[in-house]
Amino acid sequence: MPRIVPYTRAQSGRGRRGETVTTELDLSTAWGLYDRQVRFVTSSALFSLFLGGVGSGKSHALTAWIIRRALANPNGVGALLGRTSIDLQTVLLPSLFDRLAECQENCGVSLVANYDRGNAKLRFVNGCVVYFRPFNRIAKVRGLTLTFAGADEVEWSEADPGEIWSVFTGRLRGPGPLPGLAFATSPNGLRGITKRFVDAQRSYMTAIG
Repeated sequence: MPRIVPYTRAQSGRGRRGETVTTELDLSTAWGLYDRQVRFVTSSALFSLFLGGVGSGKSHALTAWIIRRALANPNGVGALLGRTSIDLQTVLLPSLFDRLAECQENCGVSLVANYDRGNAKLRFVNGCVVYFRPFNRIAKVRGLTLTFAGADEVEWSEADPGEIWSVFTGRLRGPGPLPGLAFATSPNGLRGITKRFVDAQRSYMTAIG
């Protein structure tokens, strides 16, 4: 089973003499991911999809993916995108802060430098900023320039899947060594963004076959 290697990150905390505090964070221990979640969270692919039913751990995996990308992209810009504002507030943000708390329990240091609730954004200690936006109103996403983004339940959104794909991929212009766009959704037939991934996989298998 693939494993998340221990992740070392210089923290923003300062010692008495101004030195940077460094801690080692073992994400595999912190998050308790099962094998499919590990493959999703640790993937370096530009585009990733986690497709699963109720109780499969989609929100857990997506918010873990967001944190890993934030750690890998110092001073980058990311976004956690919910189907609606209610989904963000009741599902995704609680899951994200649970994952952050698990990280702090594991390494003893908070990864959060600042949480600006009014402007719906969080700054990590490495300078990466993650915005929280709903995508049922796609205009709220158009103005962002992103290094990475993770979107929830895209197959059950009122927004057009083609427009979602076009807008999200068009926003990936931000700085950082590990850009990416991830989707976590329940299945809703072979359509929309799920179909894009299936077609791409079929084309790959045909090419190597």
